[in-house]
Amino acid sequence: MSLPPQLKYFSYSFFHYKVENLAENTGGYYSPSKQTLCISRKYLDNERTLDRIILHEMIHLHEDVLNELPFYYHDMMYWALYSDLEKRIPKLDEIITNHAHLLTGTDLYNKGGLHDILFLLKSFDLDIRKRYPLGTVFSYGRQNEFQHYTYLLVAKETQSKIVEMVKDIQIGDVAYIVHKGLRTIGHTTSDIVDKALRYDTIRRHRRNMNRKQTKASQDSEVKQ
Repeated sequence: MSLPPQLKYFSYSFFHYKVENLAENTGGYYSPSKQTLCISRKYLDNERTLDRIILHEMIHLHEDVLNELPFYYHDMMYWALYSDLEKRIPKLDEIITNHAHLLTGTDLYNKGGLHDILFLLKSFDLDIRKRYPLGTVFSYGRQNEFQHYTYLLVAKETQSKIVEMVKDIQIGDVAYIVHKGLRTIGHTTSDIVDKALRYDTIRRHRRNMNRKQTKASQDSEVKQ
């Protein structure tokens, strides 16, 4: 099955980008009718805020592309994000339930337009990738609202597999480093997996060396 043209030939060159002096509380906007993403000039020297604004508006841009397709593409994207995030955010269902409330949706719409559940999930995905507190990319004060919610950089089942992989390495050398890494938020999934694989190679090398030493010892005893 081939992708629809909107996805197959997608390019950021189809859109316009500009910087303007915007209203005091407006960091940026995306205009579907003009296919334009605009950023407030006042935030150009604030790297973190600028990053958050651009990511927020890019979600709007991609949702605009998605809205041109049959709605099942929206559902597929929603399910893919939810399936990944529910393993990482312990109380994700509680957050979605609150977000889907009529009063919440109305308040957000009056402040800045539509921000549906798919937008919420994609913003969380970007928060985790950037290691921001939940709600950072979403904005509209939701970082404070979500401050009591946490997330895992590595899904629980991935942690278990990695721990099993390295559990028989002697404490005192690499096992301590890996187990400490699993509990440290500063490590990404790829960092941890790379370490685990690297240390698993060390473990196998150590076993091979032990086998060679044992065989050499046995051969020596036979010769004597």
